[in-house]
Amino acid sequence: MCETDIALANVKHTGYSTPQKETYKLLDDKIKNNKIFYPEKEVINKSQIFINLPSFLNKCMDSLWVEVKAGGTSDNPWTLPLILVCFILVYLIILLIKKTQKKKSIN
Repeated sequence: MCETDIALANVKHTGYSTPQKETYKLLDDKIKNNKIFYPEKEVINKSQIFINLPSFLNKCMDSLWVEVKAGGTSDNPWTLPLILVCFILVYLIILLIKKTQKKKSIN
């Protein structure tokens, strides 16, 4: 990752920014000028980062992330299907409301 060509390949593959100045010079202007990849100094100065979080907090974040990736800790197999059905119902209600509003605006 410390070699320019490898860092450049990594940027292109992962879409992450690079701190390496030589690699930065080789990037397309579209990426160099992207404020998401390379925010302005005032944005960085207003930002916060996590530095050396306590181990109990790291463990908590890890377990929460595993829970999210595993689909939760619920033992009930109907939880996910029920949530999906609820989302579908809400979506259908929204469509119905929009359709009704559209008819009212036409009349």
